[in-house]
Amino acid sequence: MNCLLCNNTIDFKLNIKWILSLEKYKRDNVCKRCREELGKCKIDNACEGCGREQKKLLLCNDCIKWKNNNKILLNNKSIYTYDNLIIKKYFERYKFMGDYYWRKIFNIEFKNFITNNYPSK
Repeated sequence: MNCLLCNNTIDFKLNIKWILSLEKYKRDNVCKRCREELGKCKIDNACEGCGREQKKLLLCNDCIKWKNNNKILLNNKSIYTYDNLIIKKYFERYKFMGDYYWRKIFNIEFKNFITNNYPSK
């Protein structure tokens, strides 16, 4: 299988631990190098209202203005910052060109993020 981002071949090596674990096979659609690049795009600190990347975990100036005008904040959470080449390429291919297969790039991250941040009641 090839990486969706760089088209390099993805090697999957079976090991005894995985075979004996009886876990479902999880095929990654992104190679190790691209996955590491995506890791560099992760947001550590973001606005609590809109998810915009910033240096501290407080409301940004825009959200403060919204709050002062009695507007409802969405409490959006961002996983990645948009100013990275890989993320820009993703949006170009998936959102603007309609390459539906690219939805699989973030399946694992989105599932983990939702599970960790929005536990079922």
